Amino acid sequence: MSESVVWGGYPATGILTRFLPSAFQVNQTNLQMSCWRDIVSGIDYIPLAFNSVARKVIHMSFHEKSAWACLVGIGVVYVPYFTVVLRFPMAALGLFGLSAIALVVILVVFHTVNAIATKSIRSHGEAPPVDELDQRIELKAAKWAGFVLSIAVLSWIIIAMYSAPVIGASAAEQGKLAGNEISGLNFAIPVFSAMVAVHWLFAGFVIANMAYYGGIVLGYRRIASA
Repeated sequence: MSESVVWGGYPATGILTRFLPSAFQVNQTNLQMSCWRDIVSGIDYIPLAFNSVARKVIHMSFHEKSAWACLVGIGVVYVPYFTVVLRFPMAALGLFGLSAIALVVILVVFHTVNAIATKSIRSHGEAPPVDELDQRIELKAAKWAGFVLSIAVLSWIIIAMYSAPVIGASAAEQGKLAGNEISGLNFAIPVFSAMVAVHWLFAGFVIANMAYYGGIVLGYRRIASA
């Protein structure tokens, strides 16, 4: 019986079997070596990338660093917050204050470090003044944040206006099935649905703040890359 080998999806028999296994091993070895080279080069790239980011941070202005801190702090605190409260609305009774405290702690720690690292604060105890460029960047970011907030609030009002009667009618129908007397005076929206609506409104406020600080960061980055 002739020896057969499946290589590349096709059977190879006869004389070819003497060469194909060795060729396959060589290719496999080369592939492994190439993978190891890619891994090693990727590991070597990490310090270079870190140094590049560190240089960019060092050359950032005091106000840009502050905007970065607020943007990252809000994201770190409130992304997990809304992930929880939109699934379990009543959990906000304890998480709301905890998230606010966490954000304050993050910002206090950063601004303390930023103040220590800023030469003008170390020398004179004063933050760098806001110049005309800073004012223009913040004004543009504030316009975008106001636009985002207005869209969020208007969308929330429209959705609440049309969904509230539907939710209330559904609750009233369930009350009738349970034998409760329903009238226009006790026509109410369930607490669960009301809390979800409150969380979405608060999410619009948080998103507007992130748009504000993100706009400031984007403005500084555009100038730095120009």
